[in-house]
Amino acid sequence: MHKYNKLTLLLVLCVTILSTLSVSAQQRTYSPLSRYGYGEMQNISYSGYGAMGHTGIAFQSAYGINNLNPAANASMDSLSFYFDAGMSYFWQGINSGNEKAYYSNTVFDYVALGFSITPKASATAGFKPFSSGGYKYQTITEYDNTTSVSNLTGDGNLTELYLGLSYKIGSNLSIGANVNYIFGTLENMSQATFSDATAQKYGSHRKMTVGSVNFDFGAQYKINIADDKSLIIGATYQPKQGLSGERTLYQASGETFGDDFNLFSPSGRIDTITYNTGSYDGDEFQIPAKLGLGLSYNIEEKLKLGFDYEFEQWEDINFSDDYLRNTQRYSVGAEFIPKDRAVNNYLSRIRYRAGGFYKNEYVSLSGEDLNNYGITFGLGLPLRRSKTMINLSFEYGQRNLSGASDYTEDYGRITVNFSLHEFWFAKRKLD
Repeated sequence: MHKYNKLTLLLVLCVTILSTLSVSAQQRTYSPLSRYGYGEMQNISYSGYGAMGHTGIAFQSAYGINNLNPAANASMDSLSFYFDAGMSYFWQGINSGNEKAYYSNTVFDYVALGFSITPKASATAGFKPFSSGGYKYQTITEYDNTTSVSNLTGDGNLTELYLGLSYKIGSNLSIGANVNYIFGTLENMSQATFSDATAQKYGSHRKMTVGSVNFDFGAQYKINIADDKSLIIGATYQPKQGLSGERTLYQASGETFGDDFNLFSPSGRIDTITYNTGSYDGDEFQIPAKLGLGLSYNIEEKLKLGFDYEFEQWEDINFSDDYLRNTQRYSVGAEFIPKDRAVNNYLSRIRYRAGGFYKNEYVSLSGEDLNNYGITFGLGLPLRRSKTMINLSFEYGQRNLSGASDYTEDYGRITVNFSLHEFWFAKRKLD
């Protein structure tokens, strides 16, 4: 192996270890709605697909890894090694009536590797966030003879480690599959005080730890309509699957509240009401069946236009709450390259990207659906004499409830990711 490739491998391993620790540890949301279900589902796209409305089920590229359809990675260069990593700065503005709050954070988004096994088969591996919980707010409820003040806190992440394989059948059909390991912990705590004569304090702490394997599949079919023009049809499927892990429910009353997810301070009296703990495996908790369809029109090294549709059957899974709703997601995306082979005009080699999306989320509150829509745009900045690229993307969106509620969340994200393309298997004639 060339000495520069050895240095690249060392750098890749260091970045992989550091970013993997960050992916599973950082706070990724401040939304009160992340207390429901598995938290806020994380919408992460590799390479430049985040700037194209997170559209990519029917896109192919030799410049980076596609995490939106495992079959797409059969189009990777068979003589190359790929490394893809991203980080982002995000902010959330939460509005509920006259109450407003603003939060922001910088996080690692993902890390991924890709390489060819044979000229027709490729492999990928990586880490990415699956869902996140992170909130802290207070509610006040009036009863006939008393008032309840509740402080609600949540934290944690579920992270996805995956290994993907893709294979090209003939010149037009590609298939792929991922085996995924979902792991992490989600915690939710409620501490309530009542204003009646007893002034009693009550608390509830739920903890869910996940460590479970699941699978998803993909396919793409390319239709050549001219020498440099094509249509690609893509499809993805994830079957309904059970999760495994451990869960704990602790409810108690006491004198002095604790902190750091301790319901009560041990220095005061504590009366346990409920303490249930144990493991689950199979159908007690599930992730839903998911179907994705995509269509793209491509002019080689010039233009990409794509449309994706995804359906997730959340209403069909087993979970402890009844507010889950089926989701549908629509997205469109485009990439334009003025002149890919322009030698003396760098601006002509930049990849200009834009897109948009709409989705109804899997959480419904008091019969109101949670809508999520936004726009994206960005740039793909190629490095000289290389397929390595720095991708910049900006996303702005809003979540709101469909009924008369005045609750809204405005959010934005600036993402920088690095798509390394390295020739590892071609012998150099000159050094």
